[in-house]
Amino acid sequence: MVDGVVSSSLYDNRSTSNTSLLYLNVIVNNKLMTTMIDTGANRTFISIKALHLSYKKQSINKVSSRVILADGYTSLSILGTVHLSINMGDMLTTIKAFIVKELCVDCILGMDFINKYKMIINTEERTVSICDNHKRPTLQFDVNKHCINYPARLIKHIRIPPKRTVSVPVSVARSSAQVLFRPSFKLQQRSPILMLNSSLKIHRHTSFISLHNP
Repeated sequence: MVDGVVSSSLYDNRSTSNTSLLYLNVIVNNKLMTTMIDTGANRTFISIKALHLSYKKQSINKVSSRVILADGYTSLSILGTVHLSINMGDMLTTIKAFIVKELCVDCILGMDFINKYKMIINTEERTVSICDNHKRPTLQFDVNKHCINYPARLIKHIRIPPKRTVSVPVSVARSSAQVLFRPSFKLQQRSPILMLNSSLKIHRHTSFISLHNP
């Protein structure tokens, strides 16, 4: 059950932007996609919805498995793997990606891609550069000002006694970020619990929400 959502659009200025929230609009398998560079992800992922119809039928190695995120609780269902060809400026890059049902963006480039192409992230200049042999093209990454929501789920069941405040651990499918939390409609309808903090800091896919039982 989803207990609420967090929004990654809390901070837009350079001094507070998180290096794990970098966006690039690039050509992936001959299709323009929004990709996110995630330094907290070990592997590269792509949404099944983002793949072109021809790739859905021909180039997918179907597997059925699950991967656990760094928080030890959140898991993603893997539908298969696919080889991606990504145009980064004037350089063609390749990487094998896990296919999942849905993501917050079309594709997430993880540490496997970052290490393979010796990616350098310059947050002051808002650029990333990659290396292949003697070439090192530089790309400007996007400042995504749209509100992107991620589901937040309780890590374990809790009981809050009357007149008490409890710090509750939640699991979020983001490695690290400063976000805003909004409780789900169902949670607000069925519970009189008061939420004391809406600004959360996510670390290793985990954050804490202070809840009060009046």
